[in-house]
Parts: sequence; structure tokens; C-alpha cells
Amino acid sequence: MIELFMAAVTIGKLAAIEVRRLHAPEARQGAVADMKSVYAIDNSTIARYDKKTGRKTGEWRADPIRFSHLNSCSLRRRVLVCANSNYPQTPMASSAVWVDTQSMRPIRVYDLGRAFGSLTWIEWRKGSWWACFANYDGRGGEKGYDHRATVLVRYDTNFKAEATYRFPDSVLSNFAPRSSSGGAWNSDGFFVCDGS
Repeated sequence: MIELFMAAVTIGKLAAIEVRRLHAPEARQGAVADMKSVYAIDNSTIARYDKKTGRKTGEWRADPIRFSHLNSCSLRRRVLVCANSNYPQTPMASSAVWVDTQSMRPIRVYDLGRAFGSLTWIEWRKGSWWACFANYDGRGGEKGYDHRATVLVRYDTNFKAEATYRFPDSVLSNFAPRSSSGGAWNSDGFFVCDGS
């Protein structure tokens, strides 16, 4: 049983208070919320739940061949922007998928092809898309690459790569043997990411 924890967090004090739990079996890869709903993400499924009642109010069951590893989504207005890859298959290939939160249907797919690794998350900030491409030790990794090849890429609005950034060794050592599966910019302009 997978449950989402809705919590109030005090930034800087590293304290969290559990507000309530929401049962969402689809939340195996990630979750994101807007004012009314929580979106639970699994490899080929995104389910929408009402925050107040916990009732499922919508779902997208994607073709698992085309969308085999939805890893995480971010919210941009009324649209989910999701990272999709062919993990654990190699060679690695990725795409960004836009899903309308009202209809729970994809409205755009941008094929990133064989870029820098396996797309695990994507965020919008100040006119650019920020995308993390994971590389792994072992399963899902490509020969000659490991977690140290994980890269953050800044794209323009047309998905032309403008810059690539490597993570510091101290962060990469925390990723090993996997990579980063989530990241976001906070309101103070700091970049926060996690390892998986």
C-alpha cells in the first residue's frame, strides 16, 4: 500500500508535521499537487485524487510501450509536465510529456531521443526548462557510464540545450549507485534535488 503524506514543512528548521494521509497506490514514482488535487504517478499511469475527500477523480492509463517509465511530473499552470524514459532499457531514450489536468489526457509529447541519459525530472524556471538525465551503476545503465555521468541540462523554450551542469562529487556520492529522481527550484532560488 502506497500512501502520500501531505505535510506542512518548516524550511530551514528541517521539521515536518503530518497533516493527513491519502491512499494512492499509483504513487510509486512520484506525486505532485495543486490547490484541489493530488496527482499520483506510476510508470504508465497518472491518477488524480481530490485533496479533501481522497476520492479518485481521474486517471490516465498510458500505453506502456510508449510511456514505460513516467518518473515524475511538475505543474505548469493547469498542465502536468512529466519526465518519461525507457528505463531500464538501453540505449537510453527520453521524452517530456504534457498532460492536461482537467481531461487527464496527453496534449503534447516532445521526443528528446538519446540525449544525456534517462530523463528523471523536468522543471520550468525563468524562461528555461531544467531537466535531469540520470545515469546508473548496473541495471539501466549504459556501458562506460555510471551515476557520476548524471547531468542537469538547461533548455530554451524549443528544447535546444543551452547549458549542461555536472553535480559536485559530494552530491554524486550520495546518488550512488542510482541517480537523482526529483528536483525543483524553491522560492528562495535554491535548487533542491534528491537521490534514489
